[in-house]
Amino acid sequence: VGGRTGRDGIHGATFSSGELTHEHETEFSHAVQIGNAITEKKMLDCMLQARDAGLYTAITDCGAGGLSSAVGEMGQKIGAEVHLDRVPLKYAGLSYPEIWISEAQERMVLGVPQQNVKPILKIFADEGVELARPADLADRARGVGRELTGALDSAGTWAPGSAEPTVAITGRPNAGKSSLLNALSGMDRAIVSAMAGTTRDVLTAPAELGDGMEVLLLDAAGLDAAADPLTRAAHAAATEAVSSADAVLLVIDAADPDIPADAALLAEVRRLNPRAPLLAVANKTDLNPDVADAARRLGLALLPVSALTGAGLDELRAALADALADASPPRPAGLGLHERQRERIASAAGAAARAGYKRSVRGRERFAYT
Repeated sequence: VGGRTGRDGIHGATFSSGELTHEHETEFSHAVQIGNAITEKKMLDCMLQARDAGLYTAITDCGAGGLSSAVGEMGQKIGAEVHLDRVPLKYAGLSYPEIWISEAQERMVLGVPQQNVKPILKIFADEGVELARPADLADRARGVGRELTGALDSAGTWAPGSAEPTVAITGRPNAGKSSLLNALSGMDRAIVSAMAGTTRDVLTAPAELGDGMEVLLLDAAGLDAAADPLTRAAHAAATEAVSSADAVLLVIDAADPDIPADAALLAEVRRLNPRAPLLAVANKTDLNPDVADAARRLGLALLPVSALTGAGLDELRAALADALADASPPRPAGLGLHERQRERIASAAGAAARAGYKRSVRGRERFAYT
């Protein structure tokens, strides 16, 4: 609410904290906020009336960092949904980053209980103070809660003894295990990141191999050394997945092979599950690696694939189908979740639902509303 947003004041905090030189007049002229005393007085009158009537539960000004700082402070516990397209502007042509960090003057952000929206809007209207159209965060939070609950209700439960043949995907960090799971399943089931250890849980996804055969893919990340409680838990889950799998895919980063580490992991997989067929996959062939050299050094036949481009995936599916030829054709299956994943999703759904409904805080009714 309050004054309109412009380019004045962008990097104002940076400017005021730096050393002044002869270049600042031209270099940082935009950093000086352009105040409006009349708007400031009307804003002050509105804030005092709304305060005395108890119409808002939280308030902060758009000072250093502008909306980015104000919204960040207000939404640090329950989150915030920001509509930059609703912010009143002094003139056209501002980009969203400029709107987000502008430190233009006489602007405040309020947290208002839903039942107080109409009374506070009347105060602003009576004083001629402009405001952005309020966004009902409560409705959005409830919607997120419903979506999570729906996903949880429709998901199946994964267990080592499930009807589908299970295929564990393992390999060194950043070999492309999650990318391969996504590519084979046809869905973005796993988060793909260059940061090692992004995948902690054993993720699952159904995949079709052709001729009516379906399998349940298990992204068994964390089979490498465990150094802390979190990685030890991931290691235990990955060990269980590999040990119980009907087949194992060992993913080698063909673009950056570590032969000793890959060979040690190969030996560990064979120790954990000597009965399951094992297929070694040379991933990242889109980077033109020397697959033949890696295969020779490992003493192992490698199936060349690219999870990024899809090259070699049909051949991999056919090889998996041959290895699992004795498995019974399963019924179609949806998303599979193990117990820990169910608990986390249920917890997130509950938190979103609670954020969407009124809470009693010190005897007063509050709503998640910004």
